[in-house]
Amino acid sequence: YQGCAIVKLQHLGFEANNLTGTREIAEKNVKKLLKTFEIEGCGHLEPEHRVSATIELEVLRRALAKSNLTREALLDPTYQPNLMLEGEDLMTCIYGKHRLKAGERFGEITWLVDLYLDGRAYQQMSALFED
Repeated sequence: YQGCAIVKLQHLGFEANNLTGTREIAEKNVKKLLKTFEIEGCGHLEPEHRVSATIELEVLRRALAKSNLTREALLDPTYQPNLMLEGEDLMTCIYGKHRLKAGERFGEITWLVDLYLDGRAYQQMSALFED
């Protein structure tokens, strides 16, 4: 776990639909969420509505530098920093496909995201502490 940050929706993606456990977007679910958002708001920055995503270690390093943030800032539960990714950099969301699609249609451009290192990044970090 690397912490929590506000990320632009354009940098959030999902695994391909042909992988086990992934679902295609069901329009009825998106419409239902949109109706809820119209009544209650979407809560895109509320902790209970955040999504989780994996991020490559190098992408995280670049984003921290670009955002002028430290890794510790991401772990501060009282602070929700904006994490600015570069161009085509993507994080892979673990869940929340319908919520994010509805949020995008609702007009949101950012979302609160829990950040986790992807498998390769975890292996790279582990290698640093061996010996």
